[in-house]
Amino acid sequence: MDDLLREVIDIFVAEAREQADRIAQALLTMEQQPASIAKEIEELYRQAHSLKGSSASLGVEELSQLAHQLESALLPVRRQRGQLTAELVDLGLQAMDAVKLRVAGLQADNELGLSDVQRLTNRFEQLAHSAQPESPATTDRTADAATEARAGQAGSSRRAEPPAHREATRPTEDEQAETAFAGTSEAAESVRVSIDKLSALVQHTDALRRLRGQLEHHQSEVTTMLRGLEKLVRSGPKQGEAQVKRIDEDLQHLVRGLRSLRRDLMDDIEGLQSTTGELDDGLRAMQLLPASLLSQPLHRAVREACRSTGKEATLQLDGEDVFLDRTLLEAIKTPLLHVVRNAVDHGIEPVEVREAVGKPAAGQLRINIEQRGSQVELTVTDDGRGLDVVRIREVAQQRGLLSAKEAALLDENESYQLLLRPGFSTKEEITALSGRGVGLDVVSTTVRKLHGTLGIESAPGAGTTFTISVPLTVAASRVLMLEEQDHIFALPLPAIARIALPRREELATLGSQTVFYIDGQPHTVLRLSKLIGQTHTGEAPARQPLLQLRGSGGVVIACDRLRGEADLVLRPLPIELRRYPLLSSVAIVPSGPALFVLSPQGLLATATSLRLAQENLSRRRTVLVADDSITTRSLLRSVLEGGGYRVRTASDGDEALRIARSERIDLVVSDVRMPRLDGIGLLLRLRGDARTSRLPLVLFSGAQSEEDRLRGLAAGASAYLAKSDFERGQLVDVVTQLLKEEAT
Repeated sequence: MDDLLREVIDIFVAEAREQADRIAQALLTMEQQPASIAKEIEELYRQAHSLKGSSASLGVEELSQLAHQLESALLPVRRQRGQLTAELVDLGLQAMDAVKLRVAGLQADNELGLSDVQRLTNRFEQLAHSAQPESPATTDRTADAATEARAGQAGSSRRAEPPAHREATRPTEDEQAETAFAGTSEAAESVRVSIDKLSALVQHTDALRRLRGQLEHHQSEVTTMLRGLEKLVRSGPKQGEAQVKRIDEDLQHLVRGLRSLRRDLMDDIEGLQSTTGELDDGLRAMQLLPASLLSQPLHRAVREACRSTGKEATLQLDGEDVFLDRTLLEAIKTPLLHVVRNAVDHGIEPVEVREAVGKPAAGQLRINIEQRGSQVELTVTDDGRGLDVVRIREVAQQRGLLSAKEAALLDENESYQLLLRPGFSTKEEITALSGRGVGLDVVSTTVRKLHGTLGIESAPGAGTTFTISVPLTVAASRVLMLEEQDHIFALPLPAIARIALPRREELATLGSQTVFYIDGQPHTVLRLSKLIGQTHTGEAPARQPLLQLRGSGGVVIACDRLRGEADLVLRPLPIELRRYPLLSSVAIVPSGPALFVLSPQGLLATATSLRLAQENLSRRRTVLVADDSITTRSLLRSVLEGGGYRVRTASDGDEALRIARSERIDLVVSDVRMPRLDGIGLLLRLRGDARTSRLPLVLFSGAQSEEDRLRGLAAGASAYLAKSDFERGQLVDVVTQLLKEEAT
């Protein structure tokens, strides 16, 4: 790397990324709004010319040449003698991605992105020559020639082999979109801050120094007074009446002085709190970025999805002026990318279908970003075909997730929640965009990590709306604290749709379930202790707190009491607790122990499974769990009891064999590797005993050994799972399916 470039590389990289983003945005705007071409092409030329000049002056010849050839290829468009073709836009977007890669390579002092830059430079040059545009004005020619001369001189010592001899594989559409995101991410790590903001923060710092000096002075005064009091106390018993009176007067003076000092200290502390608050607000403001940074990658995602599917769609982004925490902006962009791709692929109909039903040929997607108090709400709406609830339930049945009876019991919201399961997709074929069942699972997982909520609404033939609500800042979140069985938990407040405090007599019994009527509709009451795998003891309060979560359908959650709201700092769960789907994070309480934050999505999934299981309480089955780890046994007990099963546990294969031979067991879940008698040995013993030969047995292992899996299945295991499958809720589904097959 040249010495000059090394000195200013960070500044150059930040500027080049910004210029590349502006050029890409201009290309997208011109393609989507042809009326804006005259304005946007000038902005593009300004940015390209700046990129060309700064690159040339630093000897980065490849970027200077790329910008120059981009200008040449777009010259007919600028002079209104040529059309802005899809190929030109494609190449321009690829070129800006290549610029970002190349400056990353320059920063790392390697050739990353160099071949892409050279390939695209060649292509632009070919397009410019084939178009044979009229020669530029003399001034433009002179300026370009001077620029090229500087580039040749400064870059001659570091120029790589000619572009004609270098080829690169064209990046995929996903890679292009991710590169567009990368520019936003890297730029966010070096946010530009205005001088006014920095000056204000410096003033706050000066104020803190003054307050510190005042507090130190007051501390010295308090020390002097205390020493005087101690001296008086020591000399008190030796003095006569006159001295006692004088000492009393001195003490009165000291008391008055201490009271005055206390007032001064209180004022200083109040001032310190105010200044630190302003300083904290200022620092947080420096970390805020406009939502408009999402515009370019989202528009590109829609554009590429349309090209892949042969559909037409436009995207409108409202709320670009909303400022978001940098970490939140980085985290939320991937879910939004998946949702808009999903909307084009699954929701928007082909052109001929839309026209046949009287819709515009191009589908309409709208993203609205709005701040609501301490939350940010992002809605993604399309005007497509809407969600097919019948199809969703059919796929769930085909995959063994539900029986026909259970599917019929699901309401619309509960059916929509099936879309968020890992691997779930209604697409029969796998394409570059969909069919793997990954997209909405990523959305749900990310929203859960951000302590937010995800809502789905749909109308057949009219479209679908995804609503994501997350805290405005990842630093603190508004939570509701609630108590159950002497344990206090926190629940993100935005996840709660309604809180009710009915009297006992307002709760009704419907079949085997306790219900509470909301807007005339019965909602099954489930205790929080039941959802988290505990047994509830004691009487219900005179007024029973009930929580209805957003998207919960026909379920409300009961707890012992509500403990109020608070803004708490949330921290990730310890690694050993991340396997529990009902927990999302830990809340830091300033004046007490940390609290577990419950996952709204985890509660919803467990509540739905439990509600369905309660339909068959009279036919409750018993599952025997064998594992030498008490942690795993406790986890499996919680998961299976949450699914409505009675659970017995054993610490090894020998104990499990004794229980299976002496008690009525419907199914066994066993670890493969255990002391004394392992899982496969247990399986062989059970199969060899006429009393247990038909008993279904599910083997699992954390080692994910293919050899263990094949041995287990060969020995007659009914199913084989990895421990990671427990987090995805597959265990209850597999157990339910096996018991159904056994019954038939």
